[in-house]
Amino acid sequence: MWITEFARRAGVRQTTVRHYLREGLLSPRTGPAGGSRPYLEFTESDLRLLSAIRAGQALGLSLQEIKLLIGERRSGSGHARMLKALTVQRDKLRGRALE
Repeated sequence: MWITEFARRAGVRQTTVRHYLREGLLSPRTGPAGGSRPYLEFTESDLRLLSAIRAGQALGLSLQEIKLLIGERRSGSGHARMLKALTVQRDKLRGRALE
């Protein structure tokens, strides 16, 4: 699917998708059409990733923190680190709630 449909299905604006692309959070395939500026082809996997990005933001993680977690996940070594980062973030949020 192309960016318009992807953004619609994800429930975000195209500008948000482009921002995540610039930040290196999303890396869709490039399609054969488009000449010097090929079309981006998003998949169901990209939709799940965008959902995870939004969930991370809702938990208060920065885009940089989310990007690091995505990188660790892609390398295959990130499960324990992801769990630790999310646990730390949960504890921060609990502390703020108590304040």
